[in-house]
Amino acid sequence: MDKIKEIVEEGIKLSEKRTWLAKGYIELVDKINNQLSTIPDMSQAKISYIIREYNYSPNNYDTYKRVVRCNLVFEDDAYLEMILSKETPGEWERETISEPSIETIREFSGKLPEMFDFFLAEIKKSNEANQQTIDIIGNLLSKM
Repeated sequence: MDKIKEIVEEGIKLSEKRTWLAKGYIELVDKINNQLSTIPDMSQAKISYIIREYNYSPNNYDTYKRVVRCNLVFEDDAYLEMILSKETPGEWERETISEPSIETIREFSGKLPEMFDFFLAEIKKSNEANQQTIDIIGNLLSKM
């Protein structure tokens, strides 16, 4: 009977923690997006980072690939977008994830520092390429 009591106590803790994770994820993404929204709208659509890849088997015979990505989207106000790409027979489907699973929230949270480093490196790379082009055009204009 002690085991049943312990199962109930641990089950209650598990439920509370899962509820906190779901709410905490939403609050975190809202705060991140609030800060990102100060980036002006630009034509570069997005930078994409893979959060999780796994196989899904709807039956004992077929296995399909699933990829969860986090996109840093620059259109309108910049924001993070969680996307699930699903392989189906002969094609890929894509959908926005508004309520990720707890497993995806764990993966997302664990990869935040690495993901932001990746986003920053990609932005810096674009800035350097743009500056090189600005220098070339500026140099040409000054010679005309």
